[in-house]
Amino acid sequence: MNAPKKTALLTYRTGNIGDDVQSLSLSQPHLLGKPDLWIDRDQFSDYANEGPVDLVANGFFLCASRSGKLAFPPPPNIRTRYVALCASNVPNTEESIAHFRASGPVGCRDLHSVKWCKNRGLEHYFSSCPSCLLERDFDAPGRPATPYDPDGPVVLVDVNPKHLPPFGTSSRQFLCLTNRVRPGDYRDAAARFAALQRRLRVLRSAALVITNRLHVAMPCVGLGVPVVVVEADSLAFRLSALPPWLKIHRKQELSRISLDPARHHTDDFLRNRAEWRSMVRERLEARLAVR
Repeated sequence: MNAPKKTALLTYRTGNIGDDVQSLSLSQPHLLGKPDLWIDRDQFSDYANEGPVDLVANGFFLCASRSGKLAFPPPPNIRTRYVALCASNVPNTEESIAHFRASGPVGCRDLHSVKWCKNRGLEHYFSSCPSCLLERDFDAPGRPATPYDPDGPVVLVDVNPKHLPPFGTSSRQFLCLTNRVRPGDYRDAAARFAALQRRLRVLRSAALVITNRLHVAMPCVGLGVPVVVVEADSLAFRLSALPPWLKIHRKQELSRISLDPARHHTDDFLRNRAEWRSMVRERLEARLAVR
C-alpha cells in the first residue's frame, strides 16, 4: 500500500524571526491550513525517508546545514511548489535548474527572482509575499479580531528612533522591537511561532509601524496597519516584493515624516491594500488550487 502524501511548509532556524511569518500566514485555515509536516529549510536531507511529501515553499534558500554544506535541491520524495521564491542564493547548476523546471511555474517573491527565472528560461510569475495575507485573527482563527486602533502606539522595528522627528513632536506611545533573535533560544518550531505571534500582536495593536523589514511591512499590509518602510541595510532588492505604492524612504527622510497615523491610514491605503492582497491570493489559489 502506498503511503499517503504529507503536506508540508517550511520552518527556520535563522536569526531573523520574520522569516517564519510566511509559513504562519500560509498555515491559516482559509489558505492551506496546518500542514502534516514542518520541514526545516536547512535540513532537507532529514526528510528523505518521510515518504511522498507535497511542500509549499517560499523565501530565501541555502543557509548552511548542520554539516556546513549547502544542500539543494530537496530529495526526490519531496514535491516542491514554489509560491514566493527569493532566488538570490540559489546555485546556478544544471541540477537546480532542472529542479525548478520540474517544479514550475515558479512564484517569484521579488523582481530579482523574476529576472533570474526569465534568464534561465523557467516558467514563472510574480507572486509577491504571502505574509501580506495574514489576518487579524491569526492567533485565534474564527474568533472576533480586534479592529485597527487609531489611538494605538507607533511601533518601530529595527529602526533607530534617533532618525525620527525630534522628541516632543508627538505625545503618542512609542515601542521599539527587533526581529533579530538568537536561534538557540527556541527549542523547536512551535516555540519560534509563539515568539513570532507575540511580536505580531504588538504590530496588530499599532496605529503606525516604521520598519526596514520586509516581513514586518508585509504582515502590516495584511493586518491593515499603515507602515512606513525604510531602506534596507542590505539586500535592498528584496524590497521589490513590496507593493509599488508603498514608498521606500531613505533614512535621511525619516526626520521629516508625519507621525500622525491618520496621515497614513487613508482611503488610498485601504483600497490599495485590498487590491494587493486580492492579487496575491488569486495567484496563490491559481498555483495551488486553494478554494
